[in-house]
Amino acid sequence: ADATVEDFESAESFAKEVEGWTFVDNDDLPTGGLKNIDIPGFNKGVDHLSFIVFDHAAENFNIKDFEAASGEKFIASIYAMETSSLTPVSHDDWIISPALNGNAQTITFRGKPLSINYTEQIQVRYTTEETLDPNEYEVIEEFNTPGYDYLNVRSDGWDVYSFELPEGATHFAIGVISLDGFMFFLDDIKYIPAGAPTSLQHVGYNVYRDGVKLNAEPLTEATFTDTEATEGDHTYHVT
Repeated sequence: ADATVEDFESAESFAKEVEGWTFVDNDDLPTGGLKNIDIPGFNKGVDHLSFIVFDHAAENFNIKDFEAASGEKFIASIYAMETSSLTPVSHDDWIISPALNGNAQTITFRGKPLSINYTEQIQVRYTTEETLDPNEYEVIEEFNTPGYDYLNVRSDGWDVYSFELPEGATHFAIGVISLDGFMFFLDDIKYIPAGAPTSLQHVGYNVYRDGVKLNAEPLTEATFTDTEATEGDHTYHVT
């Protein structure tokens, strides 16, 4: 089946949801923001958010720090704030995929921290059920940094990440669970959804005489000589 890539280009700028995907704010705490830039439609320290769609083409965001992995848009998880003091605390934000086709598959995505000065932690999970609660999902341990329950990420650019889903997986989830992070960006999530079309591959031709197939294996050449035909008229067709 053919894979699809979610690049968020069709999403509304600074939207708090994306069609087909489920955003889960697992920490349920006020979300932090940026020091000198206001995020449209968002109240720092008040709104409870999981991910938000950023647009590099928007005013105040057309700088290198907010370049997307491709196109102009991506999604980001922002640090959480403790309710009473509004000091930064661990965030626990998840994006859950649309329904998958149920086959074993490799998921890839691109991600990066806003700043190399912060180490972000991400985790991936999956389910074979129909639940959209990431707390009920299985953690994919192979994705994690050895010795940790998550992957530590500290970089100054977009990197490609991948993980394997087993047969029967119905959804996957990518979570930002940073202990002392700032913002983590996601883009270009590649996966095979439910109902994905399958590309056909041409392997050769079959030749028929009077309705009877003449070749045992598909023919790769565009010519065929029938050396066993009896005298008289015959009807041939090719598939």
